[in-house]
Amino acid sequence: MGSKLVENAAMPPALLDDVRAAQFLGLGRRTLQNWRVQGVGPRFLRIGRSVRYSMADLLEYCATRRFHSTSEADQRVAAKAAA
Repeated sequence: MGSKLVENAAMPPALLDDVRAAQFLGLGRRTLQNWRVQGVGPRFLRIGRSVRYSMADLLEYCATRRFHSTSEADQRVAAKAAA
């Protein structure tokens, strides 16, 4: 029974366009576009004229932005700015 559930589950695509990547992150498409220009945000792939985000890169990006407190987050931002 458990294997049937896995077989029928919809797997997310390995590569997402910027609209779906933004939805996954809870952001606007323009935010991701701006981040690409600024060189911040999650890693992306350019395939021809298309931009794609791998689910692995989006998850890694989220994992690197986990904090226990706002002061921890502020310290990490300050450390990056000083580097």
